[in-house]
Amino acid sequence: TRSFNHGGAGQRTGFMIPDFASGIVRVERGEADAVCVGNLESQRDFTHVKDIVRAYRLIAERGVPGEVYNVGSGTVEELAKWVEYMTAKDGTQAERLALRLGFEELGLSQIRAKCLKQNRRSLRALQKAGFHRTAEDADFVWFSVSREEMIGEKKK
Repeated sequence: TRSFNHGGAGQRTGFMIPDFASGIVRVERGEADAVCVGNLESQRDFTHVKDIVRAYRLIAERGVPGEVYNVGSGTVEELAKWVEYMTAKDGTQAERLALRLGFEELGLSQIRAKCLKQNRRSLRALQKAGFHRTAEDADFVWFSVSREEMIGEKKK
């Protein structure tokens, strides 16, 4: 198998996403003046590590011996977009970027979110971004928004 770029929670520095994130944190803490990056116009296919592991399992169970399997999301993003996601200063901006990615680039028809009830800032950010409450319990509030609600068109 050949897998494209992948990562997830706990990934060590030495890879692009954790390097960008730790650089941004150093700048925000005043420990550095800038984040050192390469060509941000470069495009990469990124996949969450859990999805890569799921693909490996399926290949092990159902794959044909000797075949080559390329594992990735099938979607490429400019590296500049990842920096934009990570530097979104308010929650609403981050949610709007995630919605744009989900609806315009991944072609999703609906996006759901779950937020701790006590996290008032996140609750407001989700509502300002266009999400509406769908359910709640003692600890969490669930939100949803459809592609049609956000951009006025049905997925074809």
